[in-house]
Amino acid sequence: MASRAACAIMAYSPIEQGRLTHDKALAAFARKWDMTPAQAALAWLFASNDIALIPKTSNRSRLQENLRALDHALTPDQLLELDRLFPPPSKRRPLEMI
Repeated sequence: MASRAACAIMAYSPIEQGRLTHDKALAAFARKWDMTPAQAALAWLFASNDIALIPKTSNRSRLQENLRALDHALTPDQLLELDRLFPPPSKRRPLEMI
């Protein structure tokens, strides 16, 4: 987790324009732990003390799905698994424009 704590970024993106929720590695992780990919991504971010997270949607069912991410407090092993699946960048790079 220390690798994620090393950087502070502010960005707005509806879960990366939907691309992240279609990532095969994230989808497999989410299925393994009985959550949706969006819930897995949000739970991962909620687990960080360095990230202010404000999920936003105008869709009622997505809002309920996002809220259920709070029901999935990730274990240290789950956080390590996600960190292995999605390693931080090895060097500074500009934020991607989407």
